[in-house]
Amino acid sequence: MATLLGDLSEYERISLAQLCNHPGFRILEKLFADMCNKATQEVISLKSDTPDFEKVVVQRQIEARITHRICSSILASVSWYMNEITTRQAAEQQAQQEASKVVDIKPLLQPKVAL
Repeated sequence: MATLLGDLSEYERISLAQLCNHPGFRILEKLFADMCNKATQEVISLKSDTPDFEKVVVQRQIEARITHRICSSILASVSWYMNEITTRQAAEQQAQQEASKVVDIKPLLQPKVAL
């Protein structure tokens, strides 16, 4: 999936991923869903006796599509970066666990310390 932003710095990726854990993020998702529903309702509620009905319905459909595309693109981008961070952290943890299984090899001769 193409994200909205190209390359982000590590700090920006982590900051964006942390948005998912913020209580306000669920409200943001609700706001986006409400915007999409309202845009769709604007198309559905249009009466056929409206002057220039064909033009108006096409314009409202375009607006609804744009609204849906913007909202879904933003949420998908946040989700993509969240998954990227989670996957990378899991890989790093697994690598650390594998590294901790390696047996430490001590040198055969230890230097003598003069007292």
